[in-house]
Amino acid sequence: MKQILFILFFNLFFLNTSMAYSDFASTLRAARQGDVDAMIDVGLAYYYGDQTLKDPFTAKCWIQTAYNRGSKEARKIWEEFELYKYTGKCDQLLDDVLVHRHAGGDAYIEPVTGMRFIRIPRGCFKMGCHPAAKDCSKSEEPAFTACLDGFWIGAYEVDQALWTRIMGTNPSRFSSHPDHPVENVSFTDVERFIKTLNRLSRDRFSLPTEAQWESACRGGGKPVNFPFKGDGRRPDANCGNCDTNGIHGRTAPVGSYYPNELGIYDMGGNVKEWCLDYYDKNAYEYLEKENSEYRKKKSRQVVRGGSYLDNTRKLRCTARDSAAPSVRTDNIGFRLVLIRKL
Repeated sequence: MKQILFILFFNLFFLNTSMAYSDFASTLRAARQGDVDAMIDVGLAYYYGDQTLKDPFTAKCWIQTAYNRGSKEARKIWEEFELYKYTGKCDQLLDDVLVHRHAGGDAYIEPVTGMRFIRIPRGCFKMGCHPAAKDCSKSEEPAFTACLDGFWIGAYEVDQALWTRIMGTNPSRFSSHPDHPVENVSFTDVERFIKTLNRLSRDRFSLPTEAQWESACRGGGKPVNFPFKGDGRRPDANCGNCDTNGIHGRTAPVGSYYPNELGIYDMGGNVKEWCLDYYDKNAYEYLEKENSEYRKKKSRQVVRGGSYLDNTRKLRCTARDSAAPSVRTDNIGFRLVLIRKL
């Protein structure tokens, strides 16, 4: 009861009390200059997604910095909001990286789910084993030009809280924290979830096609190998040989690690993600250029992204994997694509 009252107090405080500064930008500048109260305001803004992208990891870093500088209020927020769950290093907090890394993808908060979606504009890219790719498998060849209409993709994997709110149950193995990705859901289960969700919203939800997923992972189809910086050696992500910051053999809260340059989280690691396409190891020999999607019925569905169990090779943006549509396992979840009816 005490915890609930505390959270309600902070909700009311944050929503009804104006910041000490006129807007988020000026508050952020004050926080960077060492104002502890501004650090708390910025942390709460990131936690709630107020005037900025919802980013629990960055919220954790600002609250932690305020706490380290002696703020008792920050300590209360840290404990009551359980910000310690959001793993990752905060060494980039006070430079400019965290301010600019979201540039390049417009964001939209869908009102029914409360989820943040990132816009991927229309464009063409070389899908599969592109010239800069490394460690490609045969199923990633031949590379081909894929051209996609613009789309909105979830900044986060669907978490257990949303699944439970829509479906009434939580099938996940790691079910103690609702902010972890929902897993142990089959492709068929996800289809039912999306069908239910579509009845509640004027917009339409879907799984991403394999081409949409890869384009988003590569920051709009750029010639990169991973959704994170570097060559894949011990990255900050949740995988078997990643620098997980203390997470081992289980999922982490969605958004715990650095996003890609468009502000999309967990495209590599945490849980694999269902895609719309049927899986064919030779699919790239047949896919059309425009809005590519492999729909010739097969016995398996595409899954992408690698999981907490996999090594970094499976976290490559071009890496392909598959699973039977009836499979339920604790290392496969999903994220949504949104078709907005403007």
